Amino acid sequence: MQWPRASWWFPVTEPTTGGDGPTRYALQVREIVRETEDACSIVFDVPSGAEADFVYKPGQFLTLQLPGPDGPVARCYSLGSSPHVDENLLKVSVKRVRDGLGSNWI
Repeated sequence: MQWPRASWWFPVTEPTTGGDGPTRYALQVREIVRETEDACSIVFDVPSGAEADFVYKPGQFLTLQLPGPDGPVARCYSLGSSPHVDENLLKVSVKRVRDGLGSNWI
């Protein structure tokens, strides 16, 4: 089975036009870092022109929309990048867990 490509989105505080939920962004993967045999970090570029929407504080998370067998699923991952030094970058780390839909897809 070939899974469809994921769309990565970052919720911002302002609702989309029409009030139908958080704004979603397609994020470009800059780098995938293999941390251990069962963990990796994914580094995303902040979309050009949307930097103000991606201002965050330590401890916030990124919601990723991933393909699932019955349709898209959302998974939340803590941001491991620093808003103070990692300018225009977002990083999440994911450890594979048994039967984990998101971690095994990533």
